Amino acid sequence: MPPIVTVQAGTFNAWTIRWTVGADSMIWVAPNLPFPVKGLVYYSCHLGSPYPVHVSDYELLQTGNSQTLPPQLDFTSVWSHPQSIMPPRQQIVNGVSPDKVVCSQGFVLIMKTSVNSAACVKPQTAQKLVERGWGTIIAGSITAKNYSSTPVIPEVISHFEPSTAQARSSILITPDVSVIDATRGETVNVTLTVVHAAGKNPLPNVTLTTKGVHCCFTPRDSIDALDLNQQVTFSEKKISLKPGEMGQIVVQISIPKDWPSQTIGSTIFFPLEFGNEENYLYPDLFIPPMGFSVHILK
Repeated sequence: MPPIVTVQAGTFNAWTIRWTVGADSMIWVAPNLPFPVKGLVYYSCHLGSPYPVHVSDYELLQTGNSQTLPPQLDFTSVWSHPQSIMPPRQQIVNGVSPDKVVCSQGFVLIMKTSVNSAACVKPQTAQKLVERGWGTIIAGSITAKNYSSTPVIPEVISHFEPSTAQARSSILITPDVSVIDATRGETVNVTLTVVHAAGKNPLPNVTLTTKGVHCCFTPRDSIDALDLNQQVTFSEKKISLKPGEMGQIVVQISIPKDWPSQTIGSTIFFPLEFGNEENYLYPDLFIPPMGFSVHILK
């Protein structure tokens, strides 16, 4: 039985998520996160890596004002008030390691090759800078997200062991929206920006393959799970990228008109699953798990 933790926003269960790889690898959901959250492990899979990756659905109960990253997490999507994020240079001056600089939502971290400096830029700009030899995209960079809006938005916090820093190449996949609204019977599109982030001695080419959606969704007050994989179509079955190159994949999500009424008001997370045609494994290639949410309006 997990311990009970009381915070300003209420009382909820605190979970410790452990791994089958590395006895010391874990996530503390509470009380050490900077904001009151409720978390639940809802699947465990490989997602392009030979290591089991546990992803948890975290619900923000109340917006906080802390800007201290949880020390237990390597990567996190939980943050508050991104407008107050300091510029990269100021973060470094304040003692943040250049490769740990936090960027605002929609930006990626790039390190200048000639000097030890960092910049947060749009993915398209990052690609051009890499092509010109200006710098290198940092795999697994931390992105700030705004949670000031209501209703409460579920988001994903993922912890990877080992980290992308040890991989020769990493494929970073970023959706153009973290949450998109839809109604039953409607089809919506989410565009994924795919970047081949180069580490030391990067792979000459990676052919990313789309596998679908992992797992399902069970509406409240229901015992029947909805297979999310049936609702998703990818514009590309595969995309080949050399180090520093970027591409796009459009994901089409068709929400059935006959989905049960219990789905109305739900925010459903679609965890996407990818592989690679060359069958690279870690530490040659690392593909962090990712996804987006669809909020059912009616």
